[in-house]
Order: sequence, then C-alpha cells, then structure tokens
Amino acid sequence: MANLHVLQTGVVVADSAPRPRARTRGMAALRRHPFLAVTVLAVFVRVLVAIVSKVLFAGHVFGDERYYEAMATDIALNSRSAWRAFDEAFYDATGGFLWPLALVYRVFGAGSIAGQLLVVGFGVATVVLTMVVSRRVVAPRWVVLAGLLAALLPSTVLWSSLTLKDAQVWTLVGLATLAVASSIGARGWTMAAMLALAAGSLLTLAFVRPHSFVVGCLALLLAAWFGPREGRAARGLAGSAVAVVLPWLVGLGPLGSEMILHSGSLDFRRAANAEGARTAFVPSVTERSLEIRRALEAPDGQGRGGPSDAAGVPGVDRPLDPLEEPVIVLPSFDDSLADNLSHLPRGVVSVLLEPTPWRSGSANVRFGGVEALIWYPMLLLAGAGLVVAIRHRGVLAFPVLYAGGMIVLYALTEGNIGTSFRHRAEATWVVCILAAAGAQVLCERWTAARRTS
Repeated sequence: MANLHVLQTGVVVADSAPRPRARTRGMAALRRHPFLAVTVLAVFVRVLVAIVSKVLFAGHVFGDERYYEAMATDIALNSRSAWRAFDEAFYDATGGFLWPLALVYRVFGAGSIAGQLLVVGFGVATVVLTMVVSRRVVAPRWVVLAGLLAALLPSTVLWSSLTLKDAQVWTLVGLATLAVASSIGARGWTMAAMLALAAGSLLTLAFVRPHSFVVGCLALLLAAWFGPREGRAARGLAGSAVAVVLPWLVGLGPLGSEMILHSGSLDFRRAANAEGARTAFVPSVTERSLEIRRALEAPDGQGRGGPSDAAGVPGVDRPLDPLEEPVIVLPSFDDSLADNLSHLPRGVVSVLLEPTPWRSGSANVRFGGVEALIWYPMLLLAGAGLVVAIRHRGVLAFPVLYAGGMIVLYALTEGNIGTSFRHRAEATWVVCILAAAGAQVLCERWTAARRTS
C-alpha cells in the first residue's frame, strides 16, 4: 500500500514509492553489518549440510558419528550396562562432548538432527570467535575475510555439521584465546576473570580431547609471558600457575607430565592409526606382523626381516614351519628420538599439505584434494601474516603456539592421510586469522609501492 502524506494545505496525497519488503530490509541490514552477514552465512551452510547428510546418509557420513550417537543415546537412556572397558575409557576422555549431546537427545529424541545442530552451534561460535579475535589485529574488511574463510572452508563446514566433537574443541580453544587476549593490559579482578575463563575453557577441553588440553596448557604457559611489560609478571605467573595446576587436577600430572611420559610408543600410534586405512603412509601393525611372520617362515630364517625380528618374541627362537599352527608375532616398535624426528617431516607434510589435488582415491580424498586449491593459498598468506602475529604477539601467541603444537603432535602420531586431514582443522581457524593478516600486509605493501612508483 502506498504511503500517505499530508501537505501543509491539508491535501492528502499518495506516495508512489512502495514500502521496502522485509527481505529487502534484511539484505540491507546484512550489508550494513558484514559480521552479522558472515555469521548468518555460517549458520545457513552448516544447517544445509546437516539436513542433506541426515536425509542422504542418516547423519552418518563417517563411522565416528554412529559411535558418538550410540554412546550419547545410552547416556540419555541411562543404559550403560553393556559398555565394554573401551567404552568406559572413551567416555572418560570425551564426556565433555557426550553429556551435552545426551542432553539434546533426552529432550529432542535419540538420533535426532538436533545433535547435529548442537555441533552446528559450536561451528558458528568458532566463526564468531575467529572474527572477534581477528578484530584485535587487522582492519574490519580483513576481519570479514577471516570470518568468510572460517565460515566457508569446505572441511570445517563438514566437520561442524556432523555429530563429531571437533567443532567443540575449536570453540573451547577460541574462548581460551579470547580470554588470554583480553587479559593483556587488564588488572585486578578483570585479569583474574579472563584467566578464569581461559582455565574453564581448557578444563572443559580436558574432557573432550585430553591431548589437545595438554598442548593448550603448554601454549598458555608460554603465551602468558607475552604482551606489554606492564603487568607481565603477574599475568605470566598466574597463567603459568593455571597451566601447571589444571592438568594435575584432572590426573594428568603437572603440565600433563603423566600423559606425556606414559603415552606409549609414538611409532605404535602411527601404526595403529594406519590400521585398515586406505590412505595409510606408514606400515600398520598387521602389516608389520605379517612381514615378521614371512621372515620367520623362510627356510633359512633369512626372510626380509631376518631372524632378528624374532628377538623379544616369547617362544620364537627359530624359523617357523609354515605347516605348524599359526603363531601371532607382535612387532617391536622403534620409539627412539632419531626415529620420531626422521618421521616428523613426512608427518608435517601429511597434516599440512595432503590430500594433494592430484591424488586419486575415494570421494573423501578427492574432497580434500579440491579443498587444497583453497588451502594452499591460505597457507602462503598465513606465512605472510606471521609478521602481524609477531607485532601482536600478546593476542596471537597463544593460538599460534597451540596450532603449531597440534601440528607437531599429529605429525608425530598420525599414520594415515584421512585422520591427518580431519585433525588439521584444529589449526584451521588460526590459519584463517593469519591468512587475513597476510592479505592485509600484502595489500598495504602493494598500495605503498604504487604510491612511490
């Protein structure tokens, strides 16, 4: 309906301009508020992926979702009597994710899409935190770039649209990052409140992904000493105390020392992660066992592995007769420092650069290869953004140290490309911030060069 206006003469005339539609007003509002627009976009794409995965795959694109769903359903129904020892151990390590998921299932029904929407909430929160943190180090338009990268990178959209705990890990570390950054320049109760927020976020992380919690505490121990000189001693001591005490409170020893010292062989972890994986890049436990078996079955005991492979295997002191009953031979694992360091470069390549665009394989591998066309430029921009990270080390020291620590950890423990690709997402939101910072640096230098030319 046209708007009516009364002129000074008392004549009523109709305004021919129609009233803007609600959708038009909404789009205009989003253009005026780009941060809100990025958030809405993040919600839309994740909800869409969640709905599609629920319709086409019953929400089970990967095997892990089915297990999380079954565990949370048992908790919601108070039906844990059939759990095995492995289930109990898994619950102890991931209860921080399973309990909210179980609560959602108790309210909305077991296996409902509400469980995926819970994870969508964590994914969107990570996008918002990415923009909030980046606002402290880059100009507003580059904040939007950081948010768009976090909102639309295909793998992060997928992991935060399925019933997986990864997005909750990102959110908790993002909250800790914001708290540590906000403690810079703060005093008294404000600084105490920010460190309490960081401690609470990390403590929750201990019951979602314990090894990420330990890396977070180590990062906090170092990052607490960065920032302005004023208040550095109090902030550093408080942060160090939190980093040392929190792991001890949850039974992992000061600074996670118990977990670090008793985590077992890294070589075994790589082999176990390679078990049954089509994208394995190290021999699995089974492959190593078969290799030793073939060596021991050789007539002269000089197979590929040689008789030395039988050392330390109870009851195996001679070449095996192929006609005898099969003997299970457990391989030994080399956990020397030299062996782990020699694996590190290959592991870093797996975590940061694979799957490559030219790698053939399953649909998941091809999915990662296509994303690499976006990911590789992001890494290059992130490298340029390290200049900004150094300049704003009080804000970015914690997330950069955490991301670097997780990359090294997964490089040492992963044995197949699939899980390396998925776990890389723990560092992705940090790369988004650094990439936006790098884009700003390059744009500023290009502009300055044009002015001087």
